[in-house]
Amino acid sequence: MDRITFEQLPQAVALIHEKLNSIEQLLLQKNNPQAEVDEQMTVGQAANFLNLSVSALYGKVCRAEVPVNKRGKRLYFFKSELSAWIREGRKKTCEEIRKEQERLPAVRRRHNPNTSPAIPATIHNQSPKNPTDEHPSIK
Repeated sequence: MDRITFEQLPQAVALIHEKLNSIEQLLLQKNNPQAEVDEQMTVGQAANFLNLSVSALYGKVCRAEVPVNKRGKRLYFFKSELSAWIREGRKKTCEEIRKEQERLPAVRRRHNPNTSPAIPATIHNQSPKNPTDEHPSIK
């Protein structure tokens, strides 16, 4: 590594600045999914991308489980839509579920002994009926 003299300092700083900008652009392109070119795929390419058989992909299309575009008799898929669809299926970890539950307010239900979900409140308040009151012929 060559030593930089005081006179070479401005050029060295300019070179470092250029390299830093190029690294920043590469990172932005890599981390920004919208910066990707939205690649259009056929059924075979989409099945390969999703690691499914073509018939399994057709089944998912028929059940409207996967995002698809149709022109005439042909089906087309966009890589960004399929990637987003895969990300939507992510399952939460136990830790994420626990943290989510901690953020929710505690819900406590008070039990009312006079009501029951199976028996309406009006029945609780009525006195037992005498079978002879309903049918005068029974006495």
